[in-house]
Amino acid sequence: MVSMPVQAGGTLIPAGFAARLLQKAQGRGLDTALETSGHGDWEGLQNVSRHLNRIYFDIKSMDPDRHRRHTGFSNRLILENFKRLCSAFPEIPIRVRTPVVPGFNDSMEEIKAILDFINEAAGSPDYELLSYHGFGEPKYRQLGKEYPCATLQPLPESRMSVLREAVLSR
Repeated sequence: MVSMPVQAGGTLIPAGFAARLLQKAQGRGLDTALETSGHGDWEGLQNVSRHLNRIYFDIKSMDPDRHRRHTGFSNRLILENFKRLCSAFPEIPIRVRTPVVPGFNDSMEEIKAILDFINEAAGSPDYELLSYHGFGEPKYRQLGKEYPCATLQPLPESRMSVLREAVLSR
């Protein structure tokens, strides 16, 4: 599988270029995938999605105020794009992922709210909880920026197990 790390809104690779590249990759028999936060314009996401075999879509929070406080922007566009993707491309498998960040979205209520949303929008897509990690810290350092999560530690595995069990039981 060749995974293309693009953002449909053009953050990493412009959507038009990414769509052409993915189309060529599929034409050569390569499996294509997109990892996205869904925060980009619909037209770009739609064009890229036409050439995908699967999508990994991160949903971090259902609470718009909490999402804005912790990420700097609203989740409205993300949630709208997810619903539109599910409707426009029902044949593409989507795996929804939630990076579980201590103090942000690590409550049972938050995880259940995300589950309810994705089940309503997509039936029952694959859903995965990812433990928080600080792998992004070196990138911030290279950019001369302060890493905003420097003091965070991953949740204990026992807590992640409880949250994962709740996901499996729904």
